[in-house]
Amino acid sequence: ASAVLFTHTFTLASGLAVPDPFIALTGYKLGDHAVNVFFVLSGILTAASLDRTRSLTRFIAARVLRIFPAVAIAAVLIAVVLGPLVTQVPLTAYATSLDIPVYIARTALFAPGHPLLPGVFTENPVPGLTNAPLWTIKYELIAYTLLALAGALLARTPRTVWIGVATVTLAICFVTMAIAAPDMQTIAGRFRHLIYAYVLGVAVYF
Repeated sequence: ASAVLFTHTFTLASGLAVPDPFIALTGYKLGDHAVNVFFVLSGILTAASLDRTRSLTRFIAARVLRIFPAVAIAAVLIAVVLGPLVTQVPLTAYATSLDIPVYIARTALFAPGHPLLPGVFTENPVPGLTNAPLWTIKYELIAYTLLALAGALLARTPRTVWIGVATVTLAICFVTMAIAAPDMQTIAGRFRHLIYAYVLGVAVYF
């Protein structure tokens, strides 16, 4: 988490004018490496959850409860606590703005784009951005869905089948990554990169 915070300070403080120094050293930002670790760990832990429960309903419920309440609470706190402290518009105008419920709903539901709060961080190098790291959770939800689908297709199969499927999937991911490195600035590139890390975690678990 500290690595992600470190990387985001460069974007938020400079508007990408000053890059994360780890790009020159490794080809990726320090935060990218941290997100890789997050996704590998997530693959391990969620595969363990599915293997332990053997119930898609319980697995999906656990994933929903893991993600959505925390994001909703964070959105509310940002909108009703942080926003009034830093907004540049009058508090009355802020409190009565329809942007507040829209911000909370769009953030909690992972709607595309970055919802804005009235007068909040409008003069920053990246204007209006309040919760940059949330973009990764969309891919986390996709990964959960793919694992749930695998669980539905491979229900009641021996562990060796899971190991085989995980290994083949991992090999496919590895080959595509080796042929063409993903561009982390595109949706397709992020998907390839993060799902590879997640599948690696699932394969490690099984």
